[in-house]
Amino acid sequence: MTNIKKWYLSNLFLFVLAFFVPLIGQDMSSFSKEKDRLLRDIELTNSLLESTRKAQENELQVINLIQAKIFSRQKLIETYVSKLDDINLAIQKTDSTLGNLEKDILIGKKEYEKLILAAFKRRNKMDFTLFFLSSESFNQAYERYRMINELNRYRKSQLVILSNTYQAYNIQKKKLDDLKMQLKVIIKDNLSEKDQLATEQTQKERFVKDLKSKERRLLSEIAEKKKQSELLEAKIRELILASKSSKSSYSNSDFGKNKGKLLWPVSNAIILSYFGEHDHPSLKGVKVKNNGVDFKLGSNYRVSNIFEGEVSRIVSIPGYNKAIIVRHGKFLTVYANMDVVYMKAGQHVKSGELLVEVFKHEGINSGVLHFEIWDENSKVNPVEWLKM
Repeated sequence: MTNIKKWYLSNLFLFVLAFFVPLIGQDMSSFSKEKDRLLRDIELTNSLLESTRKAQENELQVINLIQAKIFSRQKLIETYVSKLDDINLAIQKTDSTLGNLEKDILIGKKEYEKLILAAFKRRNKMDFTLFFLSSESFNQAYERYRMINELNRYRKSQLVILSNTYQAYNIQKKKLDDLKMQLKVIIKDNLSEKDQLATEQTQKERFVKDLKSKERRLLSEIAEKKKQSELLEAKIRELILASKSSKSSYSNSDFGKNKGKLLWPVSNAIILSYFGEHDHPSLKGVKVKNNGVDFKLGSNYRVSNIFEGEVSRIVSIPGYNKAIIVRHGKFLTVYANMDVVYMKAGQHVKSGELLVEVFKHEGINSGVLHFEIWDENSKVNPVEWLKM
């Protein structure tokens, strides 16, 4: 490899490091944000569990909250494990890079020592003035001048390469020390979360065991919930059928282009029940179906519109109290279990505008928002549409 190539690669390596090191920091920042978000969810769930346990006949909410906390804890552990894998891989790569840099430093030191030694040996053997004056021609003198300059440049370039390699080594060494420190912290935190998860799973098993004595009442609640859900679905399908002959001012809505970018309807809330059909958390062999998602709200019971649209209908549904349906072109959003409604049918609503307040009085649905999204006459998973 020529010295020019060595110089180029050495400086290119430093250039790459200048960007690589900040990227490591960005990656840790992303990890920290996700970790903090999950820890906030767990903290909120603990608070909701404490208040929900005080209410009568709220066993299903309690078991769902325990399950939600376990889910968040599992996601947190998965986040830790993924980060541990990333850090271990980064440590391996950094170790390998340090090994290569150590070899480069050793080679560079030897080459530079040879140059210095050769210059030292020549110091008394050559008078550069006489060297030029003894030239037989101007061209020969110029060539001798060019050769001496080339030797000086070569020696300086070797010093630059050696200096840059030392700098790269120090950067990588600090990075390795930081990674090892991060590894220790994350291993400790991960073990702590695993202990918490085991405690919560034991708590869930005990609660499920206690619920077995109330199986008949729980089955009755499930049947009633199913009936309420069917009534809400019938109202939505009735609206879809009626709206086919009418034109909304939001018929050309961009709702469909914003999948995964839509606002959350609530803040400070936990997802209590997800979209689709699932096993009942405590009754074996029993399935429960959700046409949307259920949010358990904390202290803020206000619900906001997730995208610009038009209020199509406000209806009363047994078990869901009031429900408001907003049209966004061919899409509908449904907000159910409302106590206070701030809008009227036919009213245009902006994205983020306050719509309703969730029912918060005594009862098994206290503080729960039921939320659905429909694409024409098909139900879709709301979580896939909301900005995470």
